[in-house]
Amino acid sequence: INLSAFVVSELDKDKIVFSNEVFDKIFDEIKKKVRKGEAPSKDYFLSHSNKNISNLSSYIVGEKHLLSSWKEKDIIVKEEKDLLFEVTKESILRFKLKRVHTMVKDALFDLKKDDGNLEIIKSFSRLTKLERLIQEQLGRIF
Repeated sequence: INLSAFVVSELDKDKIVFSNEVFDKIFDEIKKKVRKGEAPSKDYFLSHSNKNISNLSSYIVGEKHLLSSWKEKDIIVKEEKDLLFEVTKESILRFKLKRVHTMVKDALFDLKKDDGNLEIIKSFSRLTKLERLIQEQLGRIF
C-alpha cells in the first residue's frame, strides 16, 4: 500500500475530518487521487487553482534543512524518508489522540451538566478507553 492510500484508509476508517478548511480540501483532493489509483504529487498541489492550497503546499514543501556531511565523518543519521512508515503511523495516532482527547473533554462537560445520563456515561467510558489504547500504541503507557 502506498503512503497516501494508507493515510486515507486510516483517517476514513475512523471518519476523521479536519477542522481546518484548507486541510480538509487537500485531504479531499488526495482521496480523489487515491481512488483513481494515482499518487498525489507535490507539483499538483503547488500549482493548484485554489490559492490557499497552493500557498500552503509551497510553505510545506519549502526548503529543507540539509544535513551536514555526516557520512564523511562515518556518522549515519537517519532521515525522515528512511522512517516514513513509522513517522506516518505515529503522526496519524497523535492526530487521532488529539481528536479523541477533545471528544473526552466534551463528554466530560456533558457529564457535568447531566450526570445521570447513562448514554453520556457509556460514551465517556468508551472514549477514555480509546484514549488509553492510543496512548499505549504511542508507547506513552505501559
